[in-house]
Amino acid sequence: MKLRNEDLIEYIKIQWADIHHSRNQEWKAIAIIIGIFYAIFKIDIQHINLHIAIAILGLIACGMGVYISLMHWFIFYNKIQIIRACEEKLGICPKFYRAFLPVQGLMVLLHLFIASILGGWLVWLFSKNMQFSFLAFSVLFGLSISGCFFAKSKVQKTIEKLDINIEGSDQAEKQISFPDFPLIAELNDLTDCLFHMGERPLKLIAGKIFSNESEWDVAKWSFKVEDKAVIDKKLLLNPADKFEFSVANENSRQDFHVHKDLFEIYVSHSRIDITYLEKGNKKNLSLSKGVLIVPPGVPHQVKLYGLTFVFQTVQNEGKVETDKEIVVT
Repeated sequence: MKLRNEDLIEYIKIQWADIHHSRNQEWKAIAIIIGIFYAIFKIDIQHINLHIAIAILGLIACGMGVYISLMHWFIFYNKIQIIRACEEKLGICPKFYRAFLPVQGLMVLLHLFIASILGGWLVWLFSKNMQFSFLAFSVLFGLSISGCFFAKSKVQKTIEKLDINIEGSDQAEKQISFPDFPLIAELNDLTDCLFHMGERPLKLIAGKIFSNESEWDVAKWSFKVEDKAVIDKKLLLNPADKFEFSVANENSRQDFHVHKDLFEIYVSHSRIDITYLEKGNKKNLSLSKGVLIVPPGVPHQVKLYGLTFVFQTVQNEGKVETDKEIVVT
């Protein structure tokens, strides 16, 4: 199943939203670590045991922050690969140049930088030697920089090995099996159901089943009414959503609307009126009984005067459910 451009664009938005969400989590973690770091300078140096405890607590928090940032680094690269694959499907193929150290790597390095300072501070607390303390900081931060570049290489190689497949899956549709017997619906039953439904049409074949519908799993169609409201009616599920069949009558209403890729066909033994736009001008047509066909791209509104069968079929890669746009006239 080929994905539409609208689906790809929406999916790209979701990927960026996930990236921003992970960044927000990292900044919150850094804020906690900075708070611990700040507490060291607010406590009297004479409370050396408290300084040691806070520094160790800060190192633990930094370790957790490094782990979170590394996991998000994998997620970031993965989602960027997905975004680029979607862009290629849309025909967008910009050239990207890799940064010396990505922003996500700097997030990791920031945690390690604070951890190096806390490590140097611990050395000073135990040795009271500023040179040893600065040497410890330098060694720790140097190892941190080397570790970041190693992590960058490891993450890139791991993610680039993944096979990103941006194609819709037909598996869900394959899992649905249609009945192996004919289906029938008595006209009187359909008319009675429409009476209780008011202004809504009665769908017999559609791409989704809602709460007041159940699968049409027996030959004869039926419905249930409780307190003058339809609580259940049979529906033949067509998950591909390329075709929909409904029954409507004079009480059924619709907005002025337009379809991009969908044909609407109305078949009735009663009168049908249609108001439509042609080159921006509103026009009207009527037929006493027969067939009305509305091609894609025609803004229209149909008024019915009796029982009418409505067929909707979509072309290209569209779906019936999403191929409708309300037109303000």
